[in-house]
Amino acid sequence: MESDVLSDLVEEIASANRAFNYVFTGFMGLGLLVGVVSLGVVSLRAVVERRQQIGVLRAIGYRRRMVQFSFITESSFVVLMGIAIGLGLGTIISWNIVQDIQEDFEAIQFSIPWIQIGS
Repeated sequence: MESDVLSDLVEEIASANRAFNYVFTGFMGLGLLVGVVSLGVVSLRAVVERRQQIGVLRAIGYRRRMVQFSFITESSFVVLMGIAIGLGLGTIISWNIVQDIQEDFEAIQFSIPWIQIGS
């Protein structure tokens, strides 16, 4: 007959959960990095494709800073829309997953980790 100490089992499960969370956080960080690089590529491509339009704007009196501001505004809009859509879809999908899991495990509650998001 073999006996296990309950605290050892709890610590083992908690350790596995922490490892899973670290891997998941790493994937989220990688996704963030890919998103930032993609935004840079899209912004660069927008400038290259609009060279003629930039020239026309400069010819009619727009200053360089005004043209830069328009591209920064466009990139900011893309970023804000991506954040809003990502947060919205992530929240809805995770809420649905938790609702499905709650049928089997009543102790699970849906909560948004605001502290981890903010840091």
